[in-house]
Amino acid sequence: MRGFSSGASSSGKHSLESEYTLEMVPSILACLGPISSARPVGGAPFLYILGALFVCSIVWHVFRERARTKQIRDFSARRSLTYLGNAVPRSFPLHRAKAFEWGRSVRRVFVGSNASKDLVVFDCTVGYGRGRRARTVVAARGQSGGFGWARLGPDLLSEEVGEWSIVCGSDRLMSIEELEDLVSAFSAPA
Repeated sequence: MRGFSSGASSSGKHSLESEYTLEMVPSILACLGPISSARPVGGAPFLYILGALFVCSIVWHVFRERARTKQIRDFSARRSLTYLGNAVPRSFPLHRAKAFEWGRSVRRVFVGSNASKDLVVFDCTVGYGRGRRARTVVAARGQSGGFGWARLGPDLLSEEVGEWSIVCGSDRLMSIEELEDLVSAFSAPA
């Protein structure tokens, strides 16, 4: 075998190469430090770092969800709308709407009404696995002329389901400012 030689080799050059190569392995592993799982001790530091990053990502997600829930609750209270939590009113055709196609969960629902118009707003998760994404859906029944969503952004999708006008962010949650504009358009006289 090249690079490994026994003590009885005919050439001293091969013996020096193998010793030099074997001496470099520990120094290369020492340079890799705590991220190396090739050390004789094992990859415990690497696994600790990976586990800590995983826990940090879960904690960050929980805090972000709580902050969004607080923003939505404050917004609905400020606009005199009713916060429902995770329940969509029965009158809303949830499973017929393309905005909720492949939907998994509904969160942060708030509703309101103005004369003969009804408003339903919620955040939802659509898709599965890596294709999973969050989306905000705003729907109004009795809203003639739509919301004027073209001025809010080109990535907003709209559809009509029965007597409901629906607008949603294509692959994102809408900001509170966007919700404010849509609710203001809903509240305007017909």
